[in-house]
Formats: sequence, C-alpha cells, structure tokens
Amino acid sequence: MTMVLMVRVCRNVAVASVMPFGCIVDFAPGKSGLVHVSELDVGRTADPTAIWKAGDKIDVKILEYDKASGRCKLSRYSGFRLNCPRAMSSGPKVSFSKFRF
Repeated sequence: MTMVLMVRVCRNVAVASVMPFGCIVDFAPGKSGLVHVSELDVGRTADPTAIWKAGDKIDVKILEYDKASGRCKLSRYSGFRLNCPRAMSSGPKVSFSKFRF
C-alpha cells in the first residue's frame, strides 16, 4: 500500500449523499470520497443527516491519497479555520486540471 501525504483544499465541493457514518462528496471530476463522521465537525456529530443534505456545499481537505486503491482521506474538521473571511481570501487554490490521481 502506497500512501502519499497531501494537503489540498477543495472549496465548495458538493455533498453527493449523507449517511449515518459520514458524507460522500464529489471533490474532483470523476472523484468522490467519504468524509467520516469524526472529520465532519469539531464536536461530536451524532446524526449527519440532520445537518447536511445532498447538494450542500462544504470545504474539505485531502489529507492522504492511497495510489493502490485510489482512496483519499478527507476532512472537513481540519479545514475549519479556512471558513474565516481572511483565510478564504488568502488560502491555497486548487486547479483540478493539474490534480493527478
């Protein structure tokens, strides 16, 4: 298993579906991944379906990428400081045309 450590910010990604264990998000063309319930909020999120719904937009970070399986470790919790206006204007930008999996 080859894990590549990457920290990329994906802004305004669409929530594809919400389940009791987390949210599936579409973060790049043809790529979707799970944001586990433990990575959704600072505190405990008992029921993500009560907070988010399909079509909502959230910011996520790609923390790791497993080349062998094509899976990404995603987090919304790690990106909370990105929600302040100053960080939003000066944060890193991601171009998916150069984003290789």
